[in-house]
Amino acid sequence: MPLEMQRSAVFSATQALKVYSTEKHIAESIKQDFDQMYHPTWHCIVGRNWGSCVT
Repeated sequence: MPLEMQRSAVFSATQALKVYSTEKHIAESIKQDFDQMYHPTWHCIVGRNWGSCVT
């Protein structure tokens, strides 16, 4: 991920953490920011314990 995109991710996450208290809403906010800035489709996962399987 390019450095500027990394900075956008940190900024977006910081702002979302200030506004929202649930992981779901934080993830939605970050995803919406990235969809607007870098065009769809982005996926955002926020949480302490999670698993995934992508095939």
